[in-house]
Amino acid sequence: MIKAMGMGLVILLALYIIAGVGLYFAQRHLIYYPQPFTQERFPELTLETADGLLTAICVNTDASCQPIGPRAIIYFGGNAEAVIHSASLLQRIIAPEISVYLVNYRGFGRSAGSPSEPALIQDALAVYDHIHQQLQSTPTQSVSIQSGAAQPLTIDVIGRSIGTGVASALASQRSVRKLALITPFDSLEAVAQEKFRLYPLRLLLKDSFCNDQRATQIDSQVLLLVAGQDEMIPPRHAERLKMAFNRPIDYTTIDSATHNDIMTYSQAQERLQQFMSD
Repeated sequence: MIKAMGMGLVILLALYIIAGVGLYFAQRHLIYYPQPFTQERFPELTLETADGLLTAICVNTDASCQPIGPRAIIYFGGNAEAVIHSASLLQRIIAPEISVYLVNYRGFGRSAGSPSEPALIQDALAVYDHIHQQLQSTPTQSVSIQSGAAQPLTIDVIGRSIGTGVASALASQRSVRKLALITPFDSLEAVAQEKFRLYPLRLLLKDSFCNDQRATQIDSQVLLLVAGQDEMIPPRHAERLKMAFNRPIDYTTIDSATHNDIMTYSQAQERLQQFMSD
């Protein structure tokens, strides 16, 4: 009996180790779900990275993706999102004089390479720097508003789901006036640990996206847009992120919304529109 129990424990331990090893090596396949190129409607910005071409869908720009005014928004989507599906919505709710760039992560759309936290953050910085340079050279930067004061050059950022990790990292390293985080989390590690309780993900996880740690490095105006029925990122993670900012921020919950349908709610669209237009 004792020998049989010991053998059973050995088998369980072996299965635990094998599953853990599989989890470690497959983790980025479990985190990222690259989406193919599916759009022809909008122009695309293309940049070169170490892995090849990086693309972003351009809304409210000229045909060559040059901004048409002194303001721009960069959008980072979810881990399985084809950002083209957010382009029409943003075109509708964002003022037409504000240019919008929806980034295709590496492996998504026509962007080359494989996604990872370091790569996505590197690409976010590259897109920001490129757009900032374009804004500085755009003729409209010298145009004055009705009061006669020159409009400042500004870049705002929107992140959704895992894109909140990319957006927060960008805002912690560059000047971002407004930061909107949709279905946000405190850290990917904290979310994943709840789903894989038997494993020490602090030691295993390659991409942690610690938004809570970066919160103190962000000077932007911040909106957290939370789905009250979020089954993938429970609202308690957004609450923890809110506390990490340690200062007043905008926090809006769409009570009936789930992780995937939050932006179909008019309340969510109106709140994002208001935040970005102020």
